[in-house]
Amino acid sequence: MMKIKIKKARDPNAPKRGLYAYIFFCMENRDKVKAECPDMKITQVTLELGRRWKELPYEERARYMTMQHEDGERYKSELARYVPQTLTNLTNNTSAANRE
Repeated sequence: MMKIKIKKARDPNAPKRGLYAYIFFCMENRDKVKAECPDMKITQVTLELGRRWKELPYEERARYMTMQHEDGERYKSELARYVPQTLTNLTNNTSAANRE
C-alpha cells in the first residue's frame, strides 16, 4: 500500500531564507565562467564554479561570508516582521487562483 504525501501549503508572502556564501559566489561568477568557455554545459559550469570556490583564498571568501551574514540578518528581520497567514487563508487563496 502506498502512502500519499500531502504537500504543505507555502505562504507566498513568507520571507525567503538567506543565501550561502557559495551561492553569492556562483551568482557573481557564473557569467564569467560561461564567457570564458561558452561551449560548456550547465553541469560543467557548476563543477568549474565548485573548483574555483575550493581554490579561493580565505581573504577573498570573507567578502562572500559577509554577504551571507548580511542576508541572514535580512531574513531574521523580515521573519520578525512577518505575520503568517492562517491555513484557511492560504487554502482559499490557492483555490481561488486555481479557479481563474
